[in-house]
Amino acid sequence: MRLVQPGVVGSRLVFATFCVLMTCAPRIAFAQKVVAQVESNSVYLGQPFDYQVRVGDVEDAELQPFVSDDFTSKLRGQPMTQSSMTILNGAVSRSVTTIFTYSLTPKKAGTFVIPAPVVKVGGRDIRGKEITIEVVGPTDSKLFKMRSRVVPPRVYPMQEFTVELDIDLRALDKPYAMLSPVSSRVLNRPAQLTIPWFADSSLPTEVRGTEPVDLHLRAIQTRDRSGFSINGMRQFSVLTFLPTEEKFKPETAADEDDAEEDPREWFRYTFRRRLFAERPGDYELGSAALQGRLANSIADNQVSLASVFGVSDPVSVEVLPVPLKGRPDSWCGVIGDLDVQSQIVPTDARVGQPLTLTLVLTGTGSLNDAFAPDLTKIEEVNQSFRVYDSTSKATGGGRTFTYSLRAKEAGEIEFPPIELAWFNPLREKFVTGKTSPIPLTIAESEVLAPENIIAGQNRLQGSVLEATANGLAANLPTLDVRGLRPQVWFATWGGIAALTVLTLVLTGREASAKAKQKVRLKQRLAVAEGRLADGIDRLAANDISGTAAIREAINGIVGAMSDSEPDGMTTEETVARLKAAGVEAELVGKTDQLLRVCDASRYGGLGGSMSELQTQATDVVAGLAKVARRMGPDA
Repeated sequence: MRLVQPGVVGSRLVFATFCVLMTCAPRIAFAQKVVAQVESNSVYLGQPFDYQVRVGDVEDAELQPFVSDDFTSKLRGQPMTQSSMTILNGAVSRSVTTIFTYSLTPKKAGTFVIPAPVVKVGGRDIRGKEITIEVVGPTDSKLFKMRSRVVPPRVYPMQEFTVELDIDLRALDKPYAMLSPVSSRVLNRPAQLTIPWFADSSLPTEVRGTEPVDLHLRAIQTRDRSGFSINGMRQFSVLTFLPTEEKFKPETAADEDDAEEDPREWFRYTFRRRLFAERPGDYELGSAALQGRLANSIADNQVSLASVFGVSDPVSVEVLPVPLKGRPDSWCGVIGDLDVQSQIVPTDARVGQPLTLTLVLTGTGSLNDAFAPDLTKIEEVNQSFRVYDSTSKATGGGRTFTYSLRAKEAGEIEFPPIELAWFNPLREKFVTGKTSPIPLTIAESEVLAPENIIAGQNRLQGSVLEATANGLAANLPTLDVRGLRPQVWFATWGGIAALTVLTLVLTGREASAKAKQKVRLKQRLAVAEGRLADGIDRLAANDISGTAAIREAINGIVGAMSDSEPDGMTTEETVARLKAAGVEAELVGKTDQLLRVCDASRYGGLGGSMSELQTQATDVVAGLAKVARRMGPDA
């Protein structure tokens, strides 16, 4: 019997176990799993927060929809994927993680459980863990009041409405009663104000602002450090947001009992934004929230601060459908206000000759939804004209319909007025307009008689055939052999040949220039897409310098549009070039907004989350690249 020392056995077992674990490590590390996470387990009522579900090593992960009676939820963008690679003992293992991000907003205060996420994989469910969230309700404070409203609360599609938020702040004690409670002379750090309808990303899909949010904020900026932080955008002293203040006596406050308790004045700040909805429906716009610290009193030049948190009532807007009652047969599908004009070219023609009718719609409203009127249903048109299919085209804020016509009869005739109806949301009724009648002069169609057909310079009259040594010849007396001069013939064809060669050379040069321009455009777009990818990677790593790469990508594409150098372009210059190039206003607005966020980040501030900025940058650059290709040399 052979004895083995216990120490040797133990070391061998440890070594064997280590080898097994090392062999299986990649598989264990990258096993399929579902992990749910939030930034904080304590949130404020009415304040949206990010809820992420990370799914590891699952292809085509299908996450069951989020359902909870305690939260409103919105899936933010498309799922993101992250990949990683591990090399262990020469073996390469890859891991892919799919990330779903929801924006959740608590409906009430208390302690709640976010249900466990469930992912379906191959007919089976992979379940994560529940998350417990504490929702903090508003504090009872005599320092401020908040009210939100929509004016008007009921509108029609494309009709503007205004969302307003009033923040009333109690004035300080004398001798500081004239000093605003949010003045930089009182507060070192402004209170945080969250207004969901100020952020485009928080608006319902069908609701849009009449102007980019940054343009609206710019109108209420202050250069000192007074004001509020709105949606986290005020992270530095250069930008703060404060509309014009309005002072009022306590009896005008929402709580009239304050007049007896405290005779001090109040300061009112009203935030507004104009919006419109493109489709009928009931749209929730959310609650505004204020949190942070406000000045309670000042004594001996010492400021007493009180922590506060408040939530306004949620606001919504009802967008009514266009009524069916009273809708004219001539309705063209537009909600707004129109001006309609028509033109026919030419106005002098013959029976059966093609005529081009152009119908131009300009004005405000849903012009993209306009449809061409059916002219065949107009009796006066059918009597005198044949109508062919129309074409539609968007033109500079309007819409143009083009028809082909042929007159049936001759005479001094008139193309009748075209009647169009649209729905005016301000007047809340249908409005009918007409184009002006167009006078036309139509002649009989020309029929050529045989004697009017010309060959060369002589009319074909009776031909005389004569026999010659070379066969039959017609009209020999009219042929003048002396008129045939070979030198003229060769000179003529020589000139034609030279002109052809010159045309081919010039065409070749033009084609070569276009080819070079096409290559430059392709190279610039590739560089811009590379800079975008670099910027996205930096932002994903929480590196704010990624916004500089995004700006370079945008300027590179704008420079490619005009085949010029983009270096040193400011935001205003970039936007001006886009407008001059005829880029659609919506894309120009998105580009302007993105560039201003990038500008703000240079001073340390960034509105919204990194993931929102990545999605916004990807959409804008893709849109600009598409426009640049459309404007390229092959356009």
